This record gives sequence, C-alpha cells and structure tokens, in this order.
Amino acid sequence: MDKKRTRFSKALTQARKESKLTQREVAQKLNVVTSCYANWEQGRTEPNTDAIFSLCIILKATADQLIGLTDEYGNKNSQLISKKKKEWGES
Repeated sequence: MDKKRTRFSKALTQARKESKLTQREVAQKLNVVTSCYANWEQGRTEPNTDAIFSLCIILKATADQLIGLTDEYGNKNSQLISKKKKEWGES
C-alpha cells in the first residue's frame, strides 16, 4: 500500500479528532493495539469492513464520510465522483 495518507486516513483522523478521542481510546474500543489503529490514520494499512462498521459507530461518522464520498456534513464529493466516472468511461 502506498505510504502517503489516503482520503480514508485523513477522514479517519478528522472524525476521531472531532469525536475528541485519542488513538489509544479508539483502539481500545476496537480491541486492536494502538499501533494498528495509528497505521490506519497514517495510510500504511486499512481496516477490514467489520472495523469500518465499528469505526462509524464509535466516531459517529458514516462509511461514505470515511471513504470520501461525502464530507462531514453529508455533502457529496461531486468532484471525486465525476473524476472516477470519467476514469471508468461513464458520464
């Protein structure tokens, strides 16, 4: 996986900070070691779908928000969606 921060890792960090939780607190709620969670925020690894489900509950965020389809207010990321559709040959 690319070591640069991804849309997901940036959104995850933002959602955690808005929830006023530390990385350790989130990791404890998920029953993972802090370094595992930190790797998600740093874009080194990504969680599985079960962990994403739990993250949504813990951080009071939607999966769409965490993966970048919407912002924290529920507004669609139209620019990203249009870019992907063009890549796929859709309009």
